[in-house]
Amino acid sequence: MSSQSCSCYTSKVDGLVSFAIVLGALAQFVIAALLIVVLWYLILILRDIRDITDRLRRGSELIAGDLSRFRRAVYDESEALWSSLKAFVKYLPQVLGFAGKKRARKAKQETEKDEPAEASDLS
Repeated sequence: MSSQSCSCYTSKVDGLVSFAIVLGALAQFVIAALLIVVLWYLILILRDIRDITDRLRRGSELIAGDLSRFRRAVYDESEALWSSLKAFVKYLPQVLGFAGKKRARKAKQETEKDEPAEASDLS
């Protein structure tokens, strides 16, 4: 009997060992399949990130070009505005009549300086 109980015990252990091996192999297969799925989704996400960064790079280059053109246009317009403003300021006294009075005063002062010299010459 003891040999029969031993063989029965051995067959149960062998059955458990083979079940553990099959279960381990199945677990490895499931884990590998899950890892493949995770890596696949990770690759898809990384591709999307690459596409987004490419769009951002192109967009930032377009914005930089637009800003450069805008800056140049503002500079050109400011030069035109500045030259117009200088011309306006230059002719503003003449338009308002200040330049004629200033010239008249200056001319009057020059004639007054010249007259005393002439009067002393006559004496």
